[in-house]
Amino acid sequence: MVGRGGSGTLTPRAPTRLPAPRWVVREPGASWDQEQLTFLLALRATEGVGDRSVSLLLGKLSDPEEVWRCPAEDWRRITDRARPAGVGRAQGLRDAQDLLRWCRRQGIQVTGMGLPGYPPALRQLHDPPPVLFFLGRTDLLERDAVAVVGTRRASAPGRRFSENLGRELSSVGVPIVSGLALGIDAAAHRGALQGPGGTIAVLGTGVDRVHPPSHRRLQRAVVDGGGLLVSEFLPGEAARSHHFPRRNRILAALARAVVVVEAGRRSGAFITVDHALDLGLDIYAVPGPVEWEQCRGTNELLLDGAWLLTHPREILECSNIRTSPGPGRGGSDDDRGDGQDAEAAADGVAADSARILDALARQPQLSGLLADDLGVPVARVLEILSDLELDGSVSRGTDGWRLAHPPAHTSSGAADGGKGGDGGGRVRRTGFRPRPRPHPPDSAP
Repeated sequence: MVGRGGSGTLTPRAPTRLPAPRWVVREPGASWDQEQLTFLLALRATEGVGDRSVSLLLGKLSDPEEVWRCPAEDWRRITDRARPAGVGRAQGLRDAQDLLRWCRRQGIQVTGMGLPGYPPALRQLHDPPPVLFFLGRTDLLERDAVAVVGTRRASAPGRRFSENLGRELSSVGVPIVSGLALGIDAAAHRGALQGPGGTIAVLGTGVDRVHPPSHRRLQRAVVDGGGLLVSEFLPGEAARSHHFPRRNRILAALARAVVVVEAGRRSGAFITVDHALDLGLDIYAVPGPVEWEQCRGTNELLLDGAWLLTHPREILECSNIRTSPGPGRGGSDDDRGDGQDAEAAADGVAADSARILDALARQPQLSGLLADDLGVPVARVLEILSDLELDGSVSRGTDGWRLAHPPAHTSSGAADGGKGGDGGGRVRRTGFRPRPRPHPPDSAP
């Protein structure tokens, strides 16, 4: 059992279409819901229990309690895996009850598969998360939303486009879904906070943790500004490299369309795109200069069939997004001031990230020597390196930090991490929906 502050490890597995659970949302009473949620949370926190196993078991058994008490032989028959030792233990349930009480005190809402409040769109996923944690306005989940994703090391024009996109869509009540990462994500969130549509941040940590640390004020602004934090990870779980690819499936499922702004060929944004294509969503890409590495992936998406996006209104015209400019809470003047400060900080982080990557492209270096050479505080270098490690751009070895994927040639843009593959070839994606053609105006008789 992993309690609050523990580290339940979820190992990514190849997606497999799972049967729909036999049990459906019902309303026998809050007491029953809480009991079943306790069993789901105990399963989620038990070491060795993965989302796929829970989904398979719920597809065969009647409810989470029956899964928790499932005999070892039935567990193996259904999942083709041995039942983890912690399943069925009384201590696991007590720990889950303690965690639920702690969440209530912190204002964190918790729901699970088949229970009220669980987003219906997530049931379409191959491996829907058994449990979700929310902090903020859950009513945003009922609206048509647009996901905005892209590189952490975005250019100033890329960040301006993302912020404007978030602001314009939010102004007509359309929430922005993103991952609260540096660069494109952060800019989209800041823009959305300026309108009534709000923003939904899907985290790769527990909702009580902040990553990257420099986004503490932005994460607070999301909650205070009428937005929502969403996570499948237990409170207290820190950022791990495999968390971010996994959370991208949730990010895609909560949206009606996905916009990619500045993404290199190896960008983690394409994990979101792949999930979105599986779900039949519209994919938009913002074109960029052909010589910029961080735009190669988005330009290639356009070649593959993604829809060109040059203005927010094109999404509203082509994707049948429902607007809802009703009651909402936009960012305050103080929030906008914080956003300007954060924008300046983002410029600094992007510049320092590019300098660090350029230095590591020449040779591996220790963090202390890197800080001395660049004239950047060691703490800032370590924070940037940690984030670059999580998105797959750098790795740590006995000789110091090095590029995880050394570029085959030098480019003015920084390599983008998070997706497998090398710079020499590219993955061609299929399954894009044809873009509807506008109807010509009726001719005068």
